[in-house]
Amino acid sequence: MMFSKPKISWCAISTLAAALSISVVNASDQSGNAQLSEEAATDKVLQDLSQSMIEQTLNRLTPAQLKTLDEKCDAGASFACETLSGVYKRGVNGPKDEAKEFYYTKKACDAGSIISCGNLGVFYHDGMGTPKDHTKSIPFLIASCNDRQPNACFYLGYAYKKGEGVDTDLTKASSALSKSCDLKFAFGCGGLGQLYMETAESDQDIQTAISLYETACEMPKGYFGCYALGVEYQSGERVDQDDEKSFRFFRLACLHGHNESCINTGINYYRGTGVERDMRLAGEYLEPQCVKRHTLACLYFAYQLKLGDGVPKDHGRAFSLFVLSCSDGFADGCFEVGLAYYDGQGVAIDRQKAQQYFDKSCALGIQEAC
Repeated sequence: MMFSKPKISWCAISTLAAALSISVVNASDQSGNAQLSEEAATDKVLQDLSQSMIEQTLNRLTPAQLKTLDEKCDAGASFACETLSGVYKRGVNGPKDEAKEFYYTKKACDAGSIISCGNLGVFYHDGMGTPKDHTKSIPFLIASCNDRQPNACFYLGYAYKKGEGVDTDLTKASSALSKSCDLKFAFGCGGLGQLYMETAESDQDIQTAISLYETACEMPKGYFGCYALGVEYQSGERVDQDDEKSFRFFRLACLHGHNESCINTGINYYRGTGVERDMRLAGEYLEPQCVKRHTLACLYFAYQLKLGDGVPKDHGRAFSLFVLSCSDGFADGCFEVGLAYYDGQGVAIDRQKAQQYFDKSCALGIQEAC
């Protein structure tokens, strides 16, 4: 490795700082061979309760109370500024407003809230409610990371890794990501695992990366670690290829809310890769992702609709989804649109349009269409 390796502290699942400085977690229910621990399941209940309390509290704020909070914020009360930031983050009594969320976060930071200073660094880094400025973000991220704010350490680590606002320094990147991981932040553990994997010089480095991904996967909001494991076991480039493990980790990442992993889970059910083929379950994973306009999911779901495999047959809807996938550059989608026009499935027969789509799919690599 080209950077000094930190001592890794394996982290138990715990709570994370959320808006308004209330500690919450976001553990997802999981089933099958990888159950969440009892501790994580308890954390999820507490998280749901805490989030509900935050929402209920903010939703009860009257215009007069919001005005009072604004006056207190102007007078330097950081908690009032943080509360107003949360109001505009969640869109309480109106639309979400990133510019106002940034404004009140900055005022909270100016009033001495170190958590808000870390969030301010993230806003500058990502350009949320303010023009993107990596250089401006760094002092806020450093100060907040030094105060043991895990999200700030995570962003600081990536800034050093990518040279965003600072010179690239993998040693400092490793140190910041390790600190984030030690503070039980899933993205910190996953990011450190990614750094080990990308700079691996030995099997031990790869195993360290895998262990970090596993640690992240077990944490609240740990979808990146689960997804990374799914990719590694699917490709077999750096670990032994294992379709069952790949499926299991993609499914876990999906349960954590990761869209791409939900698509991969649906495709695995469709193909019977790493799990028994189940077209009904394939449709249950693919259709919601297609509704979100993820066109790969639409392509597979369209085949199900065309054949009535696991879902009711619907040539008209299948045709529309094949058109959508073709417009996003999927050659198979273009070929299916050509077939639909040629045979009149879901659309009126039009041999000229059929040929246009066959030509397009040929140009995209479908030899059968040439």
